[in-house]
Amino acid sequence: MNSAFGNIDHVAIVVANMKRTIAFYRRNLGFEIEREFGNSDLGVRAVVLKRGRSRIELFEYSDAKPGFAKRTRRIHGIKVNRDYFTPGIRHIAFRTSQFQTAVHGL
Repeated sequence: MNSAFGNIDHVAIVVANMKRTIAFYRRNLGFEIEREFGNSDLGVRAVVLKRGRSRIELFEYSDAKPGFAKRTRRIHGIKVNRDYFTPGIRHIAFRTSQFQTAVHGL
């Protein structure tokens, strides 16, 4: 086991409907909005939900916005699969105070 990794910081999920997803997590699981952000050039809205020390990062890609990311299939210059923009889990982030050790251990 790589002991450089701490607890899970958050899970990132692409969702089809941000409003309904937030309502579900609030009503059924007790999460609250910690912060909101986005990128209009990429046509994405993001919301971080928090309950205790647990976080969920939600992303919703808009078809009505410029859709640059969907057209080029690039996020921050990196080519991504078309499925990246469909609903589902995108990443799990772990906490660590020993980044290089964690990377080396992988």
